[in-house]
Amino acid sequence: MPPVRSITTAADRLTIVLNDGVERTILASQIPATQNTVAKVETYLNNIWRPTFLAGRCVMEVHVFSLNPLRVNVWTSNTGLTPPANWWVK
Repeated sequence: MPPVRSITTAADRLTIVLNDGVERTILASQIPATQNTVAKVETYLNNIWRPTFLAGRCVMEVHVFSLNPLRVNVWTSNTGLTPPANWWVK
């Protein structure tokens, strides 16, 4: 089972809490201004933000639906698994 206790989203933030109590929140205002499209924000969250605290612990993918308000869907699994194609629509 992935070490994720909870995932909380709001109009301006995404918060991940791990089973060991580690909590990471990113506010929409913390995303660099150059990341100004849905695709760029999704790439930023998956390739820059997430690996800083989850590397090697589990697999997580974020799919961004909109920027303002920030709307996302999150997929988690144990290490070694890969999210299926278009997992956010299934």
